[in-house]
Amino acid sequence: MASSRVKVTGKRQITLPIAVCQALGIERGDELEIEPEARGILLRRRPGFPPLSEGSSLFKHLGAATGPGGPGAEDHHHLLGEEAAGDERQ
Repeated sequence: MASSRVKVTGKRQITLPIAVCQALGIERGDELEIEPEARGILLRRRPGFPPLSEGSSLFKHLGAATGPGGPGAEDHHHLLGEEAAGDERQ
C-alpha cells in the first residue's frame, strides 16, 4: 500500500484515507491506539469485542434482566440451566 498524506486540523484531528480504512477493515466507531515511536507515530486498531449483531444468540437477552426482582428474574434459573436450579433446592 502506498503511503498517504493527512493534515492535522486545529483540533489536532486527522482523517484516515478511505483506501487505508478499506485495506485494514477500519470502520466508523472503531477505536485505535496511537503510540509515539522514534521514527514517527504507530497507529493500530485497538483489540476488543466485535459489535453485537441482531443475529447473535446474546442479542435476544439484552435488557432481559434489570436487577434483583426486576423483569427477567423469574427466568433466571432457565437462563443458567437446570444445574443452578438444583443447587438452590439444597
